[in-house]
Amino acid sequence: GLLPGLVPLILRRQSHRLGKHILVLSLLNCFSAGVFMGVGTMHLLPEAWESWNDILGAREEPFPVPFCLVGLGFYLVLVLERVLFWGVGGSSSESKPRLPSSV
Repeated sequence: GLLPGLVPLILRRQSHRLGKHILVLSLLNCFSAGVFMGVGTMHLLPEAWESWNDILGAREEPFPVPFCLVGLGFYLVLVLERVLFWGVGGSSSESKPRLPSSV
């Protein structure tokens, strides 16, 4: 765990080649965030389903409200992002990743 945690520090010290490494770090950061969100969701959804069934009592086929709320929350964030950032950037900003100008 310690060695992978030191990789950004090592790459940052090599500032003459930072432009190439910052894209890799950005992609790895996005990947790790997706892993954490996926694991958290996969862990919490079954517990939410059990709690929902405990609240409702014994029914044959209850509607999967916890799963629908997670899906609606995802789409709500997606729509808000699209509405709030509509018209920002343009077509050229979607074709290449945004990198910070100074680190």
